[in-house]
Amino acid sequence: MSGFQNQATSPATTAPDPHKHVKYSLGMVLGVDDFDQEFAYLSNRDQWLARDTIGYGTVCGLKVSIETDERGPRASVEPGVAINPRGQLMRVTPAQCAYLNDWLDAHREEVTRELGSPPTDQLTLYVVLCYRACPTDPVPIPGEPCRDETEATVDSRWQDDFKLELRFTSPNQTEENAVRDFVEWMSHIEISDGATSLSIEDFLAAFRDGAQLSSPPSPPTDYMYGSPPSGIIINHADACEYLRAAMRVWVTELRPLWRGAACDGSTPDEECVLLAQLDVPLVDGLVSSDDAVIVNEEQRPFLVHLRMLQEWLLCGPKSIGGGSALSPASTVITETTFGQAPSVGTLVNQYALADHTHGTPLLPEPPPGADPGNTVVSEITFGQAVSAGASLQYSRANHTHGTPALQGDVTIDPGSGDAVVSGIGHIPIDLSALDDGEVLIFNKAQGKWLPGPTGGGGGGDFVEHPVGLPRYFIEAAGLVRADGTVPRPDWSPPYNDLKISAVGPSQILAWFATYARPDSKTPQFQYLVKAMPVFDAEAWKKAEVVQPIVNFLEYRDDGILLYVTNLGQEMAKDRLLPLSFAIEISRYNSNVSQASRLLVNLNTATADELRALPRIGPEIANRIVAKRRKMRGGFKTLDDLTNVEGIGNDTLRIIEPFVTLSHK
Repeated sequence: MSGFQNQATSPATTAPDPHKHVKYSLGMVLGVDDFDQEFAYLSNRDQWLARDTIGYGTVCGLKVSIETDERGPRASVEPGVAINPRGQLMRVTPAQCAYLNDWLDAHREEVTRELGSPPTDQLTLYVVLCYRACPTDPVPIPGEPCRDETEATVDSRWQDDFKLELRFTSPNQTEENAVRDFVEWMSHIEISDGATSLSIEDFLAAFRDGAQLSSPPSPPTDYMYGSPPSGIIINHADACEYLRAAMRVWVTELRPLWRGAACDGSTPDEECVLLAQLDVPLVDGLVSSDDAVIVNEEQRPFLVHLRMLQEWLLCGPKSIGGGSALSPASTVITETTFGQAPSVGTLVNQYALADHTHGTPLLPEPPPGADPGNTVVSEITFGQAVSAGASLQYSRANHTHGTPALQGDVTIDPGSGDAVVSGIGHIPIDLSALDDGEVLIFNKAQGKWLPGPTGGGGGGDFVEHPVGLPRYFIEAAGLVRADGTVPRPDWSPPYNDLKISAVGPSQILAWFATYARPDSKTPQFQYLVKAMPVFDAEAWKKAEVVQPIVNFLEYRDDGILLYVTNLGQEMAKDRLLPLSFAIEISRYNSNVSQASRLLVNLNTATADELRALPRIGPEIANRIVAKRRKMRGGFKTLDDLTNVEGIGNDTLRIIEPFVTLSHK
């Protein structure tokens, strides 16, 4: 007898088409393929509906936290529900955890590659939730030839399941990032009672430019570039039409652009959703015991259910202009005119309307026979209290404003009542030896206060200049004539002995007491010269000039050479002599590099120091500090700053020259 038996064969099957369902007919015998096809259709319809009309992200629960026990730190995920980009519902129960040091040991080779060379002391991991289905409920099936006992049962059910992972890279959430960029861009458009500033066609053109539809990047990193062009205003009455048009472009043009093939009903490639980013400090390849693991959930997509949105729409806080990211308004226009009418302001995307006015009351009628009050009591005592005055006049006469109390190294001479400056290691100043308005400076070498120098080029910084830049000051100035004289009695003598002299055709030489030629021998400073002719009808007639023009020519050892022409024509030396000129010569150091500026360190600056940067107000400064505290090791690149709400690429370009990311 033969040991072989007949072997049953089953027909080859193909994968079910999720866009077809079974059409039943009388007498039709249903098989496995039919049931698989019907399930594939119904399952795909549910997922399709979820991913295209609802979105994806955390629905409820799934909080990520770090706990520590005797085995070390562990990442814990609470029970909850989420929808992934494929539209599959995922349920996590019970709570899950992963010991970080055990995971690091098990993935040592991959961790080493990720840390690079030389290795860093910081590792970024992502907590990711994925869908999976598990076969279950085995049932016996009829035996067939060539089958052993292990093949006598098959699983009869699929059970929804999940998979939690720690990864080095975040899941692809293109649509989540695009939605955030779209809403951020739209929130900057001003919707107010003002007139609509542009047509709906121009508005959509600006909208498409912001989305870079003409040349979209691949893959895009900034879905809505920058902010709307300044000056876009939409009247409240037009807002519905304009916003509806913007949403139409989002649905028909932008969403297909960023979703790609997935917009035709096919299943997206990404099947996982991000729960959190973990910033893990390392020591010798294991989690540091001295530093905390930071949990960052700001990039987690999430879904707010429709009942919540309905209640928020009906009864929640109302956004004045329909914008987002509201901040308190802090600007009030100064009111200096009595009877000024109140104004509600024009900025509409803040809690209170900004740039508004409160109005002022009308002046009351003066009492009969009252005269204007015009006296103020002299105040010579520090700490004097204010007094409203006593006379019933338009403004109270014989009143006082009060003076602040003295602070620091200042005392009052009990005999004379004069203020005496005291300090460390120096003698008091004889105030009687000083002239009115004379400046005092503190000499560190001598350890005492001294009268400030009055010669050209000396003195302190009495004009504010940017922090870290060298001194800039006026070195010489005056009204002088080309023959070297000061022709008019009402003109003061030139500052720092400024003189000019005609030295040749169309050439005037200017010099002063402290002049030195700025050349290769003295590259540490430079001059700026401002010169213009003084109008004098008699002198101009004598010199036969109509419109003299002054230009800088060159620096010489004996002064600065200026070139004077009349209507572009050269002038003889004798014709220059009657002319007078107003000249100002400034000096600044020229060898200080940009690197020597005192830059604002984004990783150490306080909120007050950050407010010194352009476009950085108190709210954004506080957000920068809060974001930095959440980031292990602080900001690593300037682009990290775009994760701070209110900071876009435009702001980055403006503040870049003034900041540093030094970690020292």
